[in-house]
Amino acid sequence: MLKTHLLFMICIVSGFLLTLQLISLQILLRKGHVEEKTSWNLLDVVTLNANRNSIPLFLIDSEVLSNISAKNAKSGDSGGDTSYCNVLCSGRKITHLATFGQFATQLLITRFVTAVKAKGFTVLKLEELDPTLVHYELEVSIPTHLIVIDENLHIDKMSHVIHIVIFYERIQST
Repeated sequence: MLKTHLLFMICIVSGFLLTLQLISLQILLRKGHVEEKTSWNLLDVVTLNANRNSIPLFLIDSEVLSNISAKNAKSGDSGGDTSYCNVLCSGRKITHLATFGQFATQLLITRFVTAVKAKGFTVLKLEELDPTLVHYELEVSIPTHLIVIDENLHIDKMSHVIHIVIFYERIQST
């Protein structure tokens, strides 16, 4: 009988503690949203440094493009006075951009990565073997993706991520 009461008390205390943890988690999640200022700062740094290094970037994010289309349809014109951040910084965690390999050389990408890192951001560069040189038995790595994040944000904020895809021309198969 004593064991049953003790087990019952342990279950009640455990349930109470679990409820407190869930409430705390919900409060942290409500506070942890992507702030427009943080998102806009990262987008600004990336686009300015890409422009300075002559790397053309274009938007390939279907959700953002849909937001642009919806805002243009709502305003009734194609060149409204809509803030860029209202479209790009809409609480999203990731923004997808792209460029072409013929414009983004290894040297330009290295300069871009160095400049963005100098601003305090982290840049991950993913590389693959260049398929145009494989048939010559040359193993040369080319960057295919750049991921830019701000790891220095406080724990109660979520970091915004920019994903840059680098497209290369493919070899025509015979």
